[in-house]
Amino acid sequence: PQSSIMPPPPTANPNDTIPDAEAILTTYLRTLPPSTNFTTEDQSLLRSFLDALYNNPKSNPDTPVPVPTLLTTSTPKSYHAGTGKTQTRALAHAIERAKQEVIFVTCFWAPSESRTLLSAALRELSTRALARNVKVRVRLCFSSMSVWQRAVSPPRGKVWEGLEDLGLPGRGELPGLDILVKSLFFPPFSVLHGKYCVVDRKLVWIGSGNVSWECWGEGCGSFEGEGFVRSVLEYYRVIWEEGCLELPALPFLEEEGMEEHEVEEAGEGEKGPDVLDEIREYPTILLPNPHHRNPHFSLRSSIQSLTSHLPCLRARQSPSLLQSPPPPNTPQNTFLLTLFSHAKTSITIHTPNLTSKPLLSALLSAASRNVHITIITCRNMMRMEQLATTPFSTTESCVDTFISSLPDLETGSGKVHLGFWRGRGEVKQWHVKASIVDDAWTVIGSANGDRASWWGSGEINVCVFGGGYAREVGGRLERWAVEAGGVEWILGGRELGV
Repeated sequence: PQSSIMPPPPTANPNDTIPDAEAILTTYLRTLPPSTNFTTEDQSLLRSFLDALYNNPKSNPDTPVPVPTLLTTSTPKSYHAGTGKTQTRALAHAIERAKQEVIFVTCFWAPSESRTLLSAALRELSTRALARNVKVRVRLCFSSMSVWQRAVSPPRGKVWEGLEDLGLPGRGELPGLDILVKSLFFPPFSVLHGKYCVVDRKLVWIGSGNVSWECWGEGCGSFEGEGFVRSVLEYYRVIWEEGCLELPALPFLEEEGMEEHEVEEAGEGEKGPDVLDEIREYPTILLPNPHHRNPHFSLRSSIQSLTSHLPCLRARQSPSLLQSPPPPNTPQNTFLLTLFSHAKTSITIHTPNLTSKPLLSALLSAASRNVHITIITCRNMMRMEQLATTPFSTTESCVDTFISSLPDLETGSGKVHLGFWRGRGEVKQWHVKASIVDDAWTVIGSANGDRASWWGSGEINVCVFGGGYAREVGGRLERWAVEAGGVEWILGGRELGV
């Protein structure tokens, strides 16, 4: 008789299951419109990234979605440099004008003006939906609200039936919405750190701000582009719609001319200072970082970090203190390390925390090549979180080690400018996450320059290939930094926003 226990499937040949990096690049280049102006330097960077991702001797690509789907094009529409409240206000204007669907994902959820703005937008969206005799599909997702919520978070997340428990309007106030709210957290440290919004599967916002009370400096970019939006939606589906093989199709819009009206009105909130001067299509890569429950702390690295705080040993600090095991082979980590290794002229990094040793080592290497480096970061930013996710290390201690490890720059043309946020005005901390390299490549998103974002947290970022976008985003961030409070340079120093 035939056994009821099926034999295990034959072991797959890795060469059959792992795509060829060069084939992925060739296919991508073939699909790029000529107007995107993908340079030889762009090709070299992308080839090196794919080679590093697929030819890692210790790990296959660690990615929540297939790598080829991450390579697309997009049309950046706007970039908002402001605070969490002003970022939410910009998003709320688009949310309340949605016609079919809103997906809103954030990390931290707390009583705040941002939450009030979002609640008002949902009420307005419901009113507009009822006037059109439709229901708009709304999905709100967050990872962290309180210590208790994180401690009792079910393995597959929690769906919140009582919206009032979250400070939102009750379901009776939102009859025009098919609304679902879900939270998801993975103990001990694996927060889902991404912040993004998708409206009607046509417009995507990726930013740094939470739904929270803190008045911090933030940045947020909006994008159109069918392939890019589809890539973001696939990432969302895998993380937040577990068990769903594909997102449900949106209902057909029967009103004549509705689709054209939808795009125009959804982008209406961007008319103003946030709109980019040059709106064009760029080669684009989505850079996700899946969460990892095991933080893979290194005992040796932890002991080194602890002893580095002892005054008698500080003088002995060396680049070896920034050595660590390689981070997970994710699109985010591998691309950033490849990007910094390709830098020829300049690197500018905005990050609230700076404790990722692979990142710091990559910056030391760039400094030795005489690359001009600018780093804007913070003091006393989420200190307990830093100590928990990077044992015995803080941004301040890692910055001290980084500076003491820098090569002698007197004989070279390179220069390092490193500053802490002053925090003298309304904007108390600098929470922006952005990297701009050679005025050609721009990465924005949720990832900090800390160990948590490189080893544990789920993140979402995007890299835009193009000098026009790099100059606009870089200029806006630097001008906002000057306006909002300024930087205290502890090494070097340069005029921002020029």
